[in-house]
Amino acid sequence: MGLAVSGDSAAVGVNGSATSISSAAAARLSAMLIGELSRRTGVSAKAIRLYETMNLLGPVQRRGRYRVFDDDHVGRIEIVLHSKALGLRLTEIADVMTAPGKAAASHRALRLVEARIAAEHAALATARASLERLSAARDQIAACLRA
Repeated sequence: MGLAVSGDSAAVGVNGSATSISSAAAARLSAMLIGELSRRTGVSAKAIRLYETMNLLGPVQRRGRYRVFDDDHVGRIEIVLHSKALGLRLTEIADVMTAPGKAAASHRALRLVEARIAAEHAALATARASLERLSAARDQIAACLRA
């Protein structure tokens, strides 16, 4: 099975045959409400609404009073989750994802990751110093027990 999209139509082929469908029909095939998006991404509906207000999801279509999401929104949530796993805050992620163009977004992402690396190095230095103090205290306690 294959899918080819060009302009305002798409062709779906199964076993060598092709059926043409419009882009609108293709979009309806991947359309989902917030509950389905939540199930597919593992993110709560409340968090999805927050991501929407922070402009992390891009444009969200509405049908009446319902939000309608698609596979692009799934991908954007995956980016958010991956970025959060790297230690970035939602405001930082929003700054990158709302940058006007890929080059600007890439530069912002690079600066954020470099800053995160520096922060992790600082935290590691603090942890090493704490470990050295704990080891020294342990050695003093052990010396007292031997005496």
